Amino acid sequence: MEIKLFEIRDRGTTIKGMAIRLGSPLGGKRSETPRETRMLASAGFGDDELDHNHYVLLGDMGGGSFKMESSAYQWSGSRTMKVAHEYIEENWDKLKTGDLVDVQFILGETGEPKHSEFGW
Repeated sequence: MEIKLFEIRDRGTTIKGMAIRLGSPLGGKRSETPRETRMLASAGFGDDELDHNHYVLLGDMGGGSFKMESSAYQWSGSRTMKVAHEYIEENWDKLKTGDLVDVQFILGETGEPKHSEFGW
């Protein structure tokens, strides 16, 4: 499994997100134990580590609670998290931990991405 943290931004919104891609890094060595593989398969995430690579879980770490979804379409009522989840899934290998994911920029609503509130 791989874990990355993201700063997710939208109109008047900043969310600290944690994303987990199941499986192993592409080109990397096997990262799952046989027990983990069986557990993920029994939870509906495919039969093996290659199947698991297709799943990215995204969580909102804000407000002292943590909500995580395994599909962008489970973020009902949150355009920000739905768009961010889709973007992170599609661009996982290009993104690095700490990157800013700007929903307005992704949707073409602004001409340039926002700046990070963390100064990088």
